[in-house]
Amino acid sequence: AEPIEVDGVPCLLAISRAVTRAVEAERELHRLNTELESRVQERTMALQRANAELEAFAYSVAHDLKAPLRALDGYSLLIDEQADALDDDSRGHLRQIRRAARQMTQLIDDLLAYARIERREPALTALRWPALVAHVLDHHRADLQRLGVTPELDVPDEPVLADTQSALLALRNLVDNALKFAAGRQPPVLAIGGQVLASTVTLWVRDNGPGFDMKFHDRIFRIFQRLHRAEDYPGTGVGLALTAKAMERMGGRVWAESQPGAGATFYLALPRASAAGAGAPESVK
Repeated sequence: AEPIEVDGVPCLLAISRAVTRAVEAERELHRLNTELESRVQERTMALQRANAELEAFAYSVAHDLKAPLRALDGYSLLIDEQADALDDDSRGHLRQIRRAARQMTQLIDDLLAYARIERREPALTALRWPALVAHVLDHHRADLQRLGVTPELDVPDEPVLADTQSALLALRNLVDNALKFAAGRQPPVLAIGGQVLASTVTLWVRDNGPGFDMKFHDRIFRIFQRLHRAEDYPGTGVGLALTAKAMERMGGRVWAESQPGAGATFYLALPRASAAGAGAPESVK
């Protein structure tokens, strides 16, 4: 019998060549994968080194900046110690120095917090909003008493899957924001409530401040973005950006509803712990 041919080539030789090409292709693919993995590892190590250097630089700069700011703030105590020896203009200038020094210190702290939350891996566990709210309101006790605010609370007691530090940071910033904008109203309003949905729990924080136009909604969650003058409502322009980053890192989301002159309501949505199969809720420390 004559040998079987494929395109004029004996069948066994054709099979041998096909197998050889397949083996060579597999070896080339393996070589490319190994080279790619090596490059990824090199880039990852380089990125880790760069992040470590950037972190060291940030903390060094923060430390070096805070030292002269503390000195400025200290000298501004002349307002209290030498009040009788200073005229009104001098006292006014020293008050401006004190405000600027403290605002710059707060800005440095907020930027460091933003950098930390960007790097830190969240430790998700089952938490309850009522405990988080009580913790934050206790932190703001002096502000609540000073402003004469009695919080209106209707917080659902349904466990959420969250990181304790990130959840407290997000809620604290929203309460800070609400008290700041409601402070000039009579009476100022701070209301905190929520709703349990199929897979998430939504918490809301409402104030009766000046509100904002919803066309600026996305802008308010960007770092250094402000809708109101710093002279009217002090702040660093980082708080809501911190809240958005904290929620993003936990797999949650934040948004707001408002209209000019009618206050604002900010929402935090996190997965239900029961839906995610988490264990028993942890206490807030």
